[in-house]
Amino acid sequence: MRWALISILFLATIVVADENSEPAPAPKPKPEAKAKPAPKAKPAPKAKPAPKRYTLRYGMQEGARYIGANTVAFSLKTTVRTNNKKETSSEESVERTERFRDHVKRFSARGLLELDREYQRLFTKVRTSERERPDVDQSPLQGSTVRIAEKRRRRSIRSVSGLTIPPFVRKTVGMEIDWRDVLPRESVAIGDAWEADAEAVARRIAPYLDSGSRSVMTIRFEGVDVTDGQRIARLYIDWEIQGMRDKQLYTKAILAGDARFDIDMQRFVLIDIAGSFTVNGAIIANGKIEIIQSEGKVLLKSTLRKEREEAVSAAAAQEPSSIKK
Repeated sequence: MRWALISILFLATIVVADENSEPAPAPKPKPEAKAKPAPKAKPAPKAKPAPKRYTLRYGMQEGARYIGANTVAFSLKTTVRTNNKKETSSEESVERTERFRDHVKRFSARGLLELDREYQRLFTKVRTSERERPDVDQSPLQGSTVRIAEKRRRRSIRSVSGLTIPPFVRKTVGMEIDWRDVLPRESVAIGDAWEADAEAVARRIAPYLDSGSRSVMTIRFEGVDVTDGQRIARLYIDWEIQGMRDKQLYTKAILAGDARFDIDMQRFVLIDIAGSFTVNGAIIANGKIEIIQSEGKVLLKSTLRKEREEAVSAAAAQEPSSIKK
């Protein structure tokens, strides 16, 4: 009985303690996780602007006057061996130079050209291993004026004063004009490359080298400089030409160099290419077979600039009446 009473009092104490005690605090709610912001979309890459394109178009301005020069030079070492094993060797260098002043009479993009060319210098210099001094052959055209006309790419030349035109001059006149055939037909951007018209190059420019008729010429557009307000295109030329000379000698020339084309004046202001060439083959001379081996170097250079206005006025005042017609 006693133990029962003690148990009841103990339980009552627990109940009273529970009633007087503060209720346990409710658990704090967990903070809601903040949503991560969506990653920002990367802006679309800007499209690269299309490269600037240039039109390298050849032309002349009627009434304009130009001053230019053309040089073709080569040095050659030749070894000749006959069928009796006799061997001889010789060295030769040839330089042909022309300096001129042009007055454009007519020009049309359809192929019409007419200009008067005054040859200020026109000579050929030949140096051989057998002579100490070079032979200089001055052309009778030096100091005279010729009229160069062209219609649909058929060119003619005649002397205003009635002088005879030497065959080589007739064949190669206008080297600085013929380089127009290496220009691209479409507009080009810096870094572009193209092949020149092989047939036109072989027909027009190759005769200056007399090194064959099969031609491959590649031109690369390297950039544009601005000089005195004029845009000058920088071009690089690789050229290989081969063929037969006199149907017996195999010729090959490999050249490379720089060109400058005035985009605004529409003319080449510089051509400067050089390289090497070889001539190999056999001919029959005096009843003997001669084996010929030649190797050498070649240079083609052409420069052109527009004559200054004050010089043009002075030249016009002194121009002969025969030219004004």
